[in-house]
Formats: sequence, C-alpha cells, structure tokens
Amino acid sequence: MLKKGLKSLLITKNVVYLFHINFKKIEMRSNYTMLEATNRTEAQISLLDVLTQRPLWINKCTSKLFVILLSLKKEESIIEVFSYLTEEMVTDLFVEAKTQYYNYKDITKWNY
Repeated sequence: MLKKGLKSLLITKNVVYLFHINFKKIEMRSNYTMLEATNRTEAQISLLDVLTQRPLWINKCTSKLFVILLSLKKEESIIEVFSYLTEEMVTDLFVEAKTQYYNYKDITKWNY
C-alpha cells in the first residue's frame, strides 16, 4: 500500500503528511509568520525571508519571476536580482506571496 522510500506517516487533525524524498527529514513550517511591508525595502526583506525559509505555501506562488527567485539558492543572488527589479515588480511579488500566505492561513485553522 505504501511506496518504497516512505519513512513515516503523520496524521494531524485530518491532514496526512507523507515524509519521504530519500529519507531526508522534511521540516514543515506551518507556523511561519510572514513579515508586513509598507515600502519597497520592507517588501524585499519580507520576500527574502520567505525565499530563505521556504514555508509550505510557497509552491502556490507560480509567477515566472517568483519561480526564478525560488530556483536561486544563495541570498546574495536573490538580493542582486532584487536590485534589478522595478518597484512595481517587487510589489507584485509581495502581493502574490502575501495572498498565498493568507490563503494558507485561512485553510489551516490548526496553526501552532
């Protein structure tokens, strides 16, 4: 019934998580809190935090620019890309991330 490579099964309040991927421990950040922002600098800091922490809902952000930023591993690379973006692009990225963050918070009422 369970596929090979499955390490454990965790059932928490009607949610089933399957941990696998070569038996590596997956850190689930369901209690992540996204930072608020009122200007470009704060939005960049908030987005950098989201991109480095990689919360569960981050996979729902599917714009082309967001996917490119997700593929970058180093913080320095992400900061360099931010320097080339216009204020409107940063705002769009922040709104997309914040929308998915609130959608996730609405769906999961059981946050720790």
